[in-house]
Amino acid sequence: MKKNKIIRKKSITFALSNFEIRKIFIVKYFIIYKKMKNLLQNIFHLFGYHIRQNKKSQEEIEAATKQKFLDENQWLKEKKILTIFDIGANAGQFAKLARLLFPEAKIFSFEPIPFVYEQLKANFANDANFEAFNLALGEKNGEVSFFLNEFSYSSSLLKMKSSHKEAFPFTVGETEIKVNEATLDSIFKDAEIKSPYLVKLDVQGFEDKVINGGKNIIKNADYIITEVSFVELYENQPLFNVIYDKITEMGFRYVGNFEQMHSPLNGEILQADAIFKKVKN
Repeated sequence: MKKNKIIRKKSITFALSNFEIRKIFIVKYFIIYKKMKNLLQNIFHLFGYHIRQNKKSQEEIEAATKQKFLDENQWLKEKKILTIFDIGANAGQFAKLARLLFPEAKIFSFEPIPFVYEQLKANFANDANFEAFNLALGEKNGEVSFFLNEFSYSSSLLKMKSSHKEAFPFTVGETEIKVNEATLDSIFKDAEIKSPYLVKLDVQGFEDKVINGGKNIIKNADYIITEVSFVELYENQPLFNVIYDKITEMGFRYVGNFEQMHSPLNGEILQADAIFKKVKN
């Protein structure tokens, strides 16, 4: 009995000690924070400056972000795009930005993952000039295997390589499912497409197949924005030079990038969103 009481007492003492330690750390960090804050305020006060907390609302932050996007892409807004093909739409992230630039444009978005497609539709439920397709685009029509990743942005018709998973460990989990594939040209074979129009490609290494199956539509676009890779992240994916050759052979000129993605391991450039402009005769 005596031994059990001692153990119980030690156990209680240990638990209380952890609690007290946590309290001490919290108090110490708070004291340090307050001292640093006061020190900085006093230093700036000596030079005639006063520090004030920025209390911008979420609405103000969003408004400022939108305005910055519009300012930086005024050159594209001036092109007055009337039709947008959003291939590899996910939940409509690109389409939302495109809608800011082109309020009246018709947007056709393509997303093969069923639950993401439903989210895409919901996000544009009140947009009369938006149409979504639950399809993967490629160079043939029919049912195909698709690698659904836990991080849906990284899902692809191509199997992911270990280099991708090493750089981005949160993309390790994937499941093989079946989706419907179609060609862009077969869908819009007899459609009247309002020009000028833009084609956006973000299909995780499947860009060359989409181009092969949509040459008649893509070759007549005014602008193409496509994800390009400089390192093979998916099995048998084409790299930048292959996509560059395919697009420039259709009469386009490479005019720059929107963004570049770097490896978190060593900073190597892995991908970019390349911009191609149709050369007019």
